[in-house]
Amino acid sequence: LTNIPEGVMKYNSVEVSFDKRFSKGWQLGGSVNFTKSTGNYPVGYASWASFGNFSSANSFVNSYGQQPYSRPLLVKLYGTFSLPYQIMLSFFYLHTDGSPWGRTVEVRPPDGWAAANNASTTSYSVYVNPPGTYRNEASDSLDLRLEKDFNLGPGKLGLIAECFNVNN
Repeated sequence: LTNIPEGVMKYNSVEVSFDKRFSKGWQLGGSVNFTKSTGNYPVGYASWASFGNFSSANSFVNSYGQQPYSRPLLVKLYGTFSLPYQIMLSFFYLHTDGSPWGRTVEVRPPDGWAAANNASTTSYSVYVNPPGTYRNEASDSLDLRLEKDFNLGPGKLGLIAECFNVNN
């Protein structure tokens, strides 16, 4: 096993977060994360450089770009609010930029040419443009929770209603 000198992965991130603790009937918090993840390691093989990655010159064609898990913008917000009648409303919101992708093409030599030149007919996937040239659609998720406690003699009864991914 050896490291491939041309194999590169870089990750940079800046996160801004805030947190207003619960007082006066409400709390609010969240974060905004700006990231950049680039390199030329194929999907899922960052720790397996010897597993066939970089096995041919085709492995390097347009391969440097956004990494598969790169999301330039992540936004998280959460909060809880005390409503009238001692009802509590909580929410959790998450925005995630879409995953990067680039077009690829499968290249396979014709059987006749391969036989005449004693070559393999193994096909290779080659990037037409670098990963990250295109990006899938971003996603947004909003979860809501309402809760109310009732005093019943020596104990309490709590009712909870939760709605997950309200906007989808």
